[in-house]
Amino acid sequence: MSQEWYYEDNGNREGPVTPTALKQLADAGKIRPDTRVWRQGMAQWAPAKAIKGLFTDGLPSSPPSSPPPAAAPLPRPDPPPRAPATHGWHPLDVVIDTAREQCPANLAATLSGFAGQAGIYLLYAAAVLAPVAGLLISARTGAFLPVMAAIALGFSLIALQYVGVRLLGACDSAIQANTSVLPSLAIPDCAFVLCVVGTLLGAISLIGVAISAGELNPFFAALALLVVGGFTALVVIEPAGINVAVDAECGAGQEAVGVLTFFVKVFLRCAPIAFAAAVAFATWGVVSFVFDVLRAPSEQVPFMVIMRSPITATTLLAAAAVPVYAYVLLLFYYLTLDVLSAIVSIPRKLDAIADGDRAENRG
Repeated sequence: MSQEWYYEDNGNREGPVTPTALKQLADAGKIRPDTRVWRQGMAQWAPAKAIKGLFTDGLPSSPPSSPPPAAAPLPRPDPPPRAPATHGWHPLDVVIDTAREQCPANLAATLSGFAGQAGIYLLYAAAVLAPVAGLLISARTGAFLPVMAAIALGFSLIALQYVGVRLLGACDSAIQANTSVLPSLAIPDCAFVLCVVGTLLGAISLIGVAISAGELNPFFAALALLVVGGFTALVVIEPAGINVAVDAECGAGQEAVGVLTFFVKVFLRCAPIAFAAAVAFATWGVVSFVFDVLRAPSEQVPFMVIMRSPITATTLLAAAAVPVYAYVLLLFYYLTLDVLSAIVSIPRKLDAIADGDRAENRG
């Protein structure tokens, strides 16, 4: 009986196909090394480059399979094991399992791509808005400096927009570059609960501040927190979406690296949504600042411009630089792994040197 494979094409499940057909698709370029493939018996979807024989001579091989349920948008393997717990049954386990079952594996990646594009277009809007805001403030104050500073801010935003496009793409590639391993779903489950609770508490606090102070800025901050926090919960509840597999037999060292990699990948996946939310919030700050300047009495305008202009511009630039922060974290992560690998390899190298010395002495 032929063993059948499934593969993803633009987020859609395709298959089943035989190993020979899968090989032909790879040879024709319709399946690329980063295309995700799956068959019954595999713990998670995996990049095609990880399948032995698919891009070399021979046929792809893995454990025996049977077709997944036709009703599912993507075939799901058996649920990974939970970490052993002494508390017994907990109602949050039901909530977590239900949330995981209802979340498609590729939903977070799709939303992340849309959010990245939204952030880029918002930066275009902010780059156009900044000179207009500077012109209005200059007309209100009679000074020429605000419009020149706003034009400089607009050009800076265009530069950061270009950098953001490139770095967000690099971060997404880093997520798919390798499959990390966790021994169970304990870390994702705990991260989901803490993320949901923290997001709700933070949003409620900000809404309370907005109501008591009668201001809109805390309300928009609460909205941004709900969006980012909700998306983060969506990412951590489905580790397969960030190329994290579950293997109960992974060692302690592999688990430590897997946990670190999990949180780094969560941050990289959430970077586009944080980017879009931060830019939207900062752009609203510019609009709010301009309206406040236009409505303020003439004697208060210079003081408002001096006090709020640097804060407003810095906030917008900091929001536009979110992809830079994500990429710096990625570089730091790789550097940390290299340092740890070098430290771990020192005993082996010392043993090899000692063995060589002993061999020379015997000779």
